[in-house]
Amino acid sequence: MRLFECVDGASSDMALEAAIVAAERNRERLLAEIPRGLLEREERLINTFERHKGNAVNKLRALYGVMDELYAVAKRFTPCGRGCASCCHYAVELTALEIELIVRETGRKPLKVFGASRDFHGEPCPFLRDARCAIYDSRPYVCRRHFMFAPSSNWCVPELSMTRDFPLLSFTEIEKVLSKIVTL
Repeated sequence: MRLFECVDGASSDMALEAAIVAAERNRERLLAEIPRGLLEREERLINTFERHKGNAVNKLRALYGVMDELYAVAKRFTPCGRGCASCCHYAVELTALEIELIVRETGRKPLKVFGASRDFHGEPCPFLRDARCAIYDSRPYVCRRHFMFAPSSNWCVPELSMTRDFPLLSFTEIEKVLSKIVTL
């Protein structure tokens, strides 16, 4: 039986708890399997970026490169993949720097600037095309770090995933570097 089929009543609560426990186990397994050298690079990231020559956009692109290496390991621990686009229906905030990077790398101009919204709006991302990200290589930070570790991507459906907090993947030094870069 798929976990998604249990959406209400006691069986839903049990399925949700089981998914959260499994997700935490998968996250812990992932953290144990990240190569030590890569973890050490992440731990030194703030020092590396303080010495990095280049403008803020180039630094952001370099940070995304490090993130891509770390998250390549994570892909083995997530049910999500190409064509899985439930998370592409969440409200996402972008920094001005991320918008600049997207414009530079894709040639797409922003249509409007919207105020920040933390509420689920149900509308697909404007860059979602046929359940695929049209700006995948330039996607923003929040999209890069979003991983579902539950056994099924069905828990990514906003109406289900927003019922409880699922374990997330976060790297302290990446967060610090991003914070410094966007304030340049």
